[in-house]
Amino acid sequence: MFNIYVETKEFSGLNITKQHKLVYETLKEQIGKIHGLHVETKAIK
Repeated sequence: MFNIYVETKEFSGLNITKQHKLVYETLKEQIGKIHGLHVETKAIK
């Protein structure tokens, strides 16, 4: 199981679904190699 925590200003104004979509898009080439992924995101104000 992998845990990813991303905190960035780029998430400001985005809901959690859109934040997670950005993370998954960034990792799209590696996603197939990862078994069990927990993503937590936070927007910096």
